[in-house]
Amino acid sequence: MADLPTLRAVHALHVAAIPFENFSPFLGEAVPLDTASLEAKMIKKRRGGYCYEQNGLFKLILEEMGFGVRTILARIHWMSSPQDNPRGHMALIVDTKDGQYFADVGFGGYLLDAPLELIPNIAQRSPTSNFRFERTGELYILQVELSDTWHNVYQFTTEPAYPIDFEMANWYNSAHPQSRFRTNLMITG
Repeated sequence: MADLPTLRAVHALHVAAIPFENFSPFLGEAVPLDTASLEAKMIKKRRGGYCYEQNGLFKLILEEMGFGVRTILARIHWMSSPQDNPRGHMALIVDTKDGQYFADVGFGGYLLDAPLELIPNIAQRSPTSNFRFERTGELYILQVELSDTWHNVYQFTTEPAYPIDFEMANWYNSAHPQSRFRTNLMITG
């Protein structure tokens, strides 16, 4: 069951069913990351969420299906300068019978609509775009091709991140008065 076709199918279903949105932080509401809260918001109430919620729920689903999943922190480049952004975006590295794949169902800037094999310098086609990873030492940069030009989306290492890392990042993004999630309403789907 923990194979690439299953990962691709579940990834596609998730991004088709659950939109990226930041209504809760924008409205000043708390954004709890525990399992019961994620299930209540996105499954029972049929709401969306942002990366910690989306990828948090997706990780739980994949683990229940038998995938090995590691969370990582990324630094956003998309439509901003990386030096203006902390490492605060959650994404996933998924072990399958077919190799190691990168998955992210919770990026609101340029949605990754399929898992990508975690290999550098090879263009990979998703249903909507070409993506690739550039790699320098331990640092990966996810890029998307738009109008024949490669654009940086975010950078990361494969070092695992832990729930406490996301609690801190989630607090900043949902509660700090200067957080982009508090000052700009966003939805993609």
